[in-house]
Amino acid sequence: MRRKRDTIALALRRVSAPIASAVSAALSAAAVAAISLLTVGALTITPDTMAPFAWHLFWRRVTRPEAAQAEARLLDLGLGAGRWRRSDTAASSAPDDYVHSVSIDGTGDTVRSPTLVMVHGLANGGGIFTRNLRPLSAAFGKVHLVDWRGAGLSGRPTYEPVDHDSARDFLVDGLEAWRAKEGVDRMVLLGHSMGGLISAHYASRYPERVDHLVLVGPAAVQARPRRIQPGESRMYDLAEQLWKDGYTPSGFLNFLGPWGKRLVERYAVRRYGLADEEYNEALADYIYAIQSLGTGSSASMNQLLAPIAQPRVPIAPIVEKLPMPVTYIYGEHDWMNPGSGVASAARCRTDGVARVLPGGGHYIFIDQPELFEQALLERVAPGAPHRVAVRHPTPAGATPAGAAYSK
Repeated sequence: MRRKRDTIALALRRVSAPIASAVSAALSAAAVAAISLLTVGALTITPDTMAPFAWHLFWRRVTRPEAAQAEARLLDLGLGAGRWRRSDTAASSAPDDYVHSVSIDGTGDTVRSPTLVMVHGLANGGGIFTRNLRPLSAAFGKVHLVDWRGAGLSGRPTYEPVDHDSARDFLVDGLEAWRAKEGVDRMVLLGHSMGGLISAHYASRYPERVDHLVLVGPAAVQARPRRIQPGESRMYDLAEQLWKDGYTPSGFLNFLGPWGKRLVERYAVRRYGLADEEYNEALADYIYAIQSLGTGSSASMNQLLAPIAQPRVPIAPIVEKLPMPVTYIYGEHDWMNPGSGVASAARCRTDGVARVLPGGGHYIFIDQPELFEQALLERVAPGAPHRVAVRHPTPAGATPAGAAYSK
């Protein structure tokens, strides 16, 4: 009986051996073919020609040197090569905790002219102000574009916000560390959107460093009535829940992988609508690149703002007590509610003014650059030139520049 079992086992091994060999050969051939396909694809296929499925096979995150190259291209287009310099200033002893900035020497009276420090909004960097640099550098002694701590091309230190105050302190402390090490004694401080919130808190803590506070479409001025109540819109409810759970624009773009770049490109063309295609492309590449570097301090936005940009702590009462002049600047179509800034300016302790400019929205400095620059310079640098011979690219179909008006 045992001899019979051994004979059967031997026969089975003889029969299965060719089958196993064939299967092994087939798997090896498949593996070789797959590797060959990936190699050829990596050498010959570009994101512009590959299908969406194939694109994901070859996609990788943007590196910091590549993001710096995108910034340089944008600055060269808007200002000119050799007109700017950049630096990374340590905000703490951590190696990845530094504040990135771009500095431009003014072309006017650099002794008597003030220093302008510009702070960007959420999901952006200082390069967003590029179109305004030629005119502004003619009016100020120096212009500095400062990326928040943990945003833009600044470092991405490990950071877990606990509450509103810790998130506020993290960002304000980063700006002060940059100021102290760069030797900026006093400044005109301009903040856009979330940068306005940061700038308002900075001016409150360090009033001796701020000659004039300029808030451009600032976030969190005061609470706004809810337009949609819970349960009335599934999309609204989903957006609100995602914000509460800590999701941010940076995290969303990174989740999308290669499709995030296409989304940014389409958004930039639709939102900014610049007639200059090269500038459009450079701006989209820059925004995508800095978002691809990681979430960083974007996580603090959930602590500073409630869902749908509602303030957790409104800045209006803080701004209205400041000892320096305050200027609010809005586009008339700004979704941040220009009326809140107009009301706050009227209550300012020292010298509050609100300018609401026609034909523009939340990015008024891109939508209507001449009007924006005129409104800014009339307040902080009277007598400075408002225009220069070489203009920046003009938005396609933009409303002709007219006189700024107040409300």
